[in-house]
Amino acid sequence: NNGTTISGSILKKTQNKIAVRYEYDVLFFKKKTEAKLRSYLGLSVNPYFSNTQYSSNIPASFPTSQSSFGALIAVIPRLNYNINEHWFLDLNIPVSIIDLNIVNDKAENPQLTAEQRSITTFNFAQMPSQFLVRFGLGFRV
Repeated sequence: NNGTTISGSILKKTQNKIAVRYEYDVLFFKKKTEAKLRSYLGLSVNPYFSNTQYSSNIPASFPTSQSSFGALIAVIPRLNYNINEHWFLDLNIPVSIIDLNIVNDKAENPQLTAEQRSITTFNFAQMPSQFLVRFGLGFRV
């Protein structure tokens, strides 16, 4: 929840997001199991959902909302450094390849026709501009 004051009025923003990631990794250069440094190449699919609602106490302002559902597909080169049998350090850089999503914008403005109150768009982006470097500590069971 986020509230912003604009010259005496209050613009309220409520946002909900959820995302998951499924990743499949393959050992890139097959080495001995006791090797300290291992390289992997992975592929991930990240489905996500976002819903944002805006409201204001200004009489001429009408509530609006935006819902987005999509999936991000990425290739992930990864390096693991084995500390011991169970613990390892993980460095990976997801390279986003495709981002597919459907966005629905709604405005509860009575001056608009029913068709104009809800606009749905399908978006397809190749190589979206998202850059992440992830570093973590992992535990093998």
